[in-house]
Amino acid sequence: MTHDQLPEVVRLVELCPDTRFVLDHCGKPAIRQGLLEPWKGEIARLAARGHVWCKLSGLLTEADVERWREEDLVPYAEHVVEQFGIDRVLYGSDWPVLTLAGQYADWYGFTRRLTAGWSESERRRFYYENAVHFYGL
Repeated sequence: MTHDQLPEVVRLVELCPDTRFVLDHCGKPAIRQGLLEPWKGEIARLAARGHVWCKLSGLLTEADVERWREEDLVPYAEHVVEQFGIDRVLYGSDWPVLTLAGQYADWYGFTRRLTAGWSESERRRFYYENAVHFYGL
C-alpha cells in the first residue's frame, strides 16, 4: 500500500483489533515530492493502536532514486520511530528493490547513523528482537 491508502489502512486496523499488523516500508511516504502531510497524521493514527508495528524500510526507493540524500529520509524515519517507539519498529532492508536507488550498505549505513544515539539494547531490539517477538521466531 502507499501513503494515499493509509486512511483505509487505519480503518482496517480499527475493524480488526485482535489482529496484529506490520506496516511495511513506513507506509511508502511521498518523499520524492517532499510531502510530510497527511502521511505524518496517518502514521500517528496507526501508531496509536498497539497492535500495529512498522517496518523501517523502503525509504530509498520512495526518494529521488538518482539524487536522494540522507537528509531527505530523516524526517520520515524519525517520525516513524517517534510514533511507534523503539519497541514496535522493525528493521527492514527492502533488498533487492533498494538496489534501484543504492546499495544495501547505503541503507544499512543510514540506519546505523539514525540509531547511533540509541542504547545497545535499543539497537538490538530494532535490528533483531522486535522481529523475533512479532513473528514468533
